[in-house]
Amino acid sequence: MSPGFSQDQAQLEANRVRLQKQIFDTQELLRKTKSDHKNSLVGYQAMQAQVDSREKLVDALNAEVKSLDRTLHIQEGLKEEMETRIQSLKGNYENTLRNAYLINRTQHPLMYILSAENLNQGFRRWAYLRQLDRFQKLQLRSFHNAQDSLQQIVLQIQQKKEAKSELIIAQSEQKKEIEKELEALEKVLDLLKTKEKSLKSELAKKKSENAKLTREIERLILAETNKSKSSGNLPNAPALEALSNEFTTNKGKLPWPVRKGMITGKFGEQPHPVLRSIKINNNGVDISSELAAPVQSIFEGTVVGMKNIPGFDNMVIVQHGSFYSVYSKLGDVFVQKGDKISTGQSIGRLSVLNANGLSTLHFEIWNGKKQMNPEHWLAR
Repeated sequence: MSPGFSQDQAQLEANRVRLQKQIFDTQELLRKTKSDHKNSLVGYQAMQAQVDSREKLVDALNAEVKSLDRTLHIQEGLKEEMETRIQSLKGNYENTLRNAYLINRTQHPLMYILSAENLNQGFRRWAYLRQLDRFQKLQLRSFHNAQDSLQQIVLQIQQKKEAKSELIIAQSEQKKEIEKELEALEKVLDLLKTKEKSLKSELAKKKSENAKLTREIERLILAETNKSKSSGNLPNAPALEALSNEFTTNKGKLPWPVRKGMITGKFGEQPHPVLRSIKINNNGVDISSELAAPVQSIFEGTVVGMKNIPGFDNMVIVQHGSFYSVYSKLGDVFVQKGDKISTGQSIGRLSVLNANGLSTLHFEIWNGKKQMNPEHWLAR
């Protein structure tokens, strides 16, 4: 089996393990959520996130099954080749034994050498018998090695078939869980639809709060940009550029701002989870986590802004060169403006206001004045 197949299989297994952990963490979060909160919009989004994770896991399991099928096809071919080789080695060895038997049957090997017409012929006969003996042993060793290799291939095939069977069972179990969770989602959705008036009122309020948050982020980023322009060529400009480049290099590998969490609000424009005729826009992502969960910086940088905004509690902005990471809905803040912070450093704790088992972080990434999709930057 080629290294490429081994690497591919290892990556698929790592992806499956990651999704399984994500599902387990989400289950734990939902278990701690109060029953009335499960019928809320955030509860509905959390359940939807769990279904999405399970669907991704089903796809990951399917990809593993297909990869194993490709590997099994190759190994079955190797098995056939090795069986053919063993038959060939067996035939060659039998011929060698037959030749040795004919010589021994005619006369004793020593007499075969001594009956030579001259010394030179005797030496050649001795060399031939010695070569025949070595060749015989070499063929036997090759035969045994081939048998060992065949046994190893057969064992690998058996292991791969067992692994495939386990994956298919796991896939079936996940599909059953998805069916149950979809039924639960339908019930919550029906209940939320009866609250259309309050949802629309809540949506209008949130839209106003989002606008205030965006204006404050833009104001703080503009202030930092103007500060750089008015200072001319800052001595630390090369360092900021290097930090921007390093941040870009880590795209898709940055740590999550919370240790355990699920995305309950996706980036960009999309239909409202319940009011499907209404479009909503999200400048970042909403990550639901444990009550008062600690929040950490996704990369080294400098705290350039802090503000308490209605609906978003405390907000902290960290600059990473030309990039900015924004953390809002913090109850407690552990940093101050101007602080230099490192990757993974705790910057605060999520708010517990209006939470019935889940706290939610609103998280954004900006490149200058442009909002980025955080899911493209965080480790998958």
